[in-house]
Order: sequence, then structure tokens, then C-alpha cells
Amino acid sequence: MPGYVRGYPAHVRCMLIQSIELEGFWSYRDPQQIVLDGHPLVVGVGENGAGKSALLVHAIAAALYGKFPTKTIDESISADAPQGRVSVEFTIDDTRYRVSRTYPRTGSPTGQVMIADPGTRSGWRAVTEKGIREVTAYMQDLLGMPYETATMTWLAEQGQYGRFASAPPAERFKLLSTIFGLDMYMQKASSAAAAARAADAEVTRVDGRIAEVVGSMEQADEADHGFAAMSDDQVVQNAADAADEVDRYTLQLAELNAA
Repeated sequence: MPGYVRGYPAHVRCMLIQSIELEGFWSYRDPQQIVLDGHPLVVGVGENGAGKSALLVHAIAAALYGKFPTKTIDESISADAPQGRVSVEFTIDDTRYRVSRTYPRTGSPTGQVMIADPGTRSGWRAVTEKGIREVTAYMQDLLGMPYETATMTWLAEQGQYGRFASAPPAERFKLLSTIFGLDMYMQKASSAAAAARAADAEVTRVDGRIAEVVGSMEQADEADHGFAAMSDDQVVQNAADAADEVDRYTLQLAELNAA
């Protein structure tokens, strides 16, 4: 379960699971609750098929992300049970949350995320509506990672141990980029590349304009009859204006190259 690591990026949160409630899923047809609050280590002991993974792993995945180990949710609902219900309480940065989901055999599933609030009658305040998708999106944002990242780092499903070590390099890089927030640098690199392309285009335009101005000045030097029709003051002013324009474009070119 995620814990605090010094130096972790802000978008990855410190989560401690306090309790798990399960009813109508897998072998737990009747309500079951396991309280983890105050226990630094919890170990499930029992025969294969007794429901250890269901209570300590699958219930957490179902509550946090709405993910189940079976192809359909109906297969995970206990035999003869009208619905399955799962709830997990946890703390993040000293704030207590409760995420719950209910999946009926018929009809639409519901879910909700609540935050502890002593000022309310129930002691809880809803922070999401009862839509499953909204709950999943809220939890993913709250925890700072999607289901795929969780199952490769801290939520080890049965038969899926060592997924990170066995994953190809590209997938491991993508995972670590998500965890440590490196994807923000990829976005910045993309923006910088676009800005560089725009600057290159502007440099080309300015270069062309400088060439035009210089060419015009050279043509004016060769066309003495053009200057003959001008006063001395006009010639001096035109030359100064042309020089200023060249200086302006040269400065702009230098700034673009520096950028």
C-alpha cells in the first residue's frame, strides 16, 4: 500500500488503508470487515481459495478503481447474492476518505467518495456524485496513478507478481515517467520544439527582409540619377532610415538566434 517516500513528487499521494468492507462478492456473501488501522503489517493466512486475495487485494482494486479479476462483474458477485458491495476507508495526508461501490445483478452500479467531516450528522461529506465513472476519475486523480500503474507497483494481484521487472523497457520507462511526473518534461519538450520551429521560420523571414533592404540600398548607390532628383537632406534621411531598418532586423535576428 502506498506510503510516504521522501522526495516523491507531489502528484503521488501518501495513502494508508484503514479498513475494508466486503459483501456479496466472491466467497464473502455475508458482510465482512477487516480493520487495518494501527497495524503496520497485515498478513492473510489460509488455504488456497479461502478468500485471502479477495479481501486484501481484489476488494481494494474494486473499490479504488472498479476493476475485478473476472471477465465480468457478475462472475465476481457471490452465488444467490442480489448485489455486491465493497468499501475502503483510507487516509491521505491526515485526511480520511471512504470510497464505496455497489454492483447489483440488474440495474446500474453506484459509487461515491466521501471525506470525514465531524460537522455533519453522519460524520462524512460526499465529494462526488454516485456515478461509477466519476468515482474512478476522482480516485485516479487523488492517488496520482491509474490502475495499470498501481498493479505494477504496490497492488500485486494474484499471478501478476513481478510485472514491473518483467515488463519491456519502454513500458517500464512509461510507468516511471507517470510515477515521477516526467511526462510534464515531455510536454515541455514538445512545446519547446514547436517554438523552435516558429523561431526558425521567423529567422528565415527576417534574413530575407534584410537581404531585400541591403539589395535596395545597393541598387540606389548604382542609380546615381535617382539621387540626383533628391536633395542632400533627403538622401541622408533615406540612407539613415535604411540603416535603421537593417539594424532593427539584425537585432531581431540576434534575439531569435539566442532564443
